[in-house]
Amino acid sequence: MDVTLTEQIKLTFPSDGQRKEAERAFSAVTKRYAEACTYVSCYYFEHNCTGSVIDLHKVLYTDVRASYGLKSQMAISVFKTVLARYKTVGELMKQETVTYTVDGRHDTFRKSLDWLQKPVVFRRPQADLVRGRDWGFTAGMEMVSVNTLGKRIKCTYQCRPDSRLFDPAWKHGGAKLVFHDADRNWYLHISVTKAFPDTGRSRITEIYGHDRGLVNLVTSCGDNGETVFQDGQDVRRIKERYARTRASLQAKGTKGARRVLKRISGRENRMMSDVNHRISKTLVSGCRAGVLHVFEDLSGVSFQNLEDRNTSGRYELRSWTFYSLEMKTAYKAAMRRGAILKVDPRYTSQKCPGCGTIDKTARNHSQHRYTCKHCGRVYNDDEVAAKNLHQLGIWYISGVDNPHFSKKVSGY
Repeated sequence: MDVTLTEQIKLTFPSDGQRKEAERAFSAVTKRYAEACTYVSCYYFEHNCTGSVIDLHKVLYTDVRASYGLKSQMAISVFKTVLARYKTVGELMKQETVTYTVDGRHDTFRKSLDWLQKPVVFRRPQADLVRGRDWGFTAGMEMVSVNTLGKRIKCTYQCRPDSRLFDPAWKHGGAKLVFHDADRNWYLHISVTKAFPDTGRSRITEIYGHDRGLVNLVTSCGDNGETVFQDGQDVRRIKERYARTRASLQAKGTKGARRVLKRISGRENRMMSDVNHRISKTLVSGCRAGVLHVFEDLSGVSFQNLEDRNTSGRYELRSWTFYSLEMKTAYKAAMRRGAILKVDPRYTSQKCPGCGTIDKTARNHSQHRYTCKHCGRVYNDDEVAAKNLHQLGIWYISGVDNPHFSKKVSGY
């Protein structure tokens, strides 16, 4: 498995004069690049989000170079940036499903780019740079060279002493030139890639089942049978506060309120990204090589009966970042010679881990308790799912390719 991470370096300058010159050049190229991306995005959207980089190149290359003054490689990179953004949006939309009823029959389908109401707009000034053409380290990696609309800018930089940039096992890739408002400095976000061997089921030495939720962000169960809960109450309170703040500012609608909305935009997403990073690190860091992490496959999840929830509850479900946690755990596990397994989520919260009885009514959502009416065992409802996911992992390493629970036959 190829793992691609991002290493961040801060660009520094020997003198104020060089800094001002570089900042003017960087501001110009990132602004033009973002404007060109928006222009290409509008064309792509108007043509039903179809076409490849070559198709866009044939139609728009001359216009992009003439209208925005980009050099040849940057003009080509614009097309790749736009298609990559639409691909990301499409993948995120596929995670959502729409349920409808016709003649008493329920059916679902996944969303696609056809659901987009307007083109993607690239508001943040930035530029994607190709290694060797638009950016690169000088000999000895003492300085970094960055291409602009005019001449190349050479500058020094700062980064972590243990940065993967200095590890020859990690291959340097493209870079993104961005400006950080927090400290008013320019940064390069450089992608680095390293190949890790795939972990087959014969090399699995330990299994963990992880159930994701809202009350408990993650509930884990390992081979020792112990259950560990990652509480989500603090996160819920923070998300509710952000929602109240946004609603209040949007209701005011003043110029000052819009400035505050712009300033706080993205804070909640960054907070949740950090939370997911820390949780995924916790799940993986204490494990040895060969650990299998079992998750429910929630790619087609559809939340039913949202009308029964209040506004806060509906927002809480819609903003649930389960996919981000899964992806962050996947690459961290691969770096430790582990793997993840996504399984069918049906009945994982309804099956008693003790006797195997499947009973939907055994789960009390308000008390977060599962009481088996057959054997009398009592569990936390998240604990039930974690234990059942662990059981599916056992079936997987025993040779079952698609382990799942069924009311008729379990496992096949």
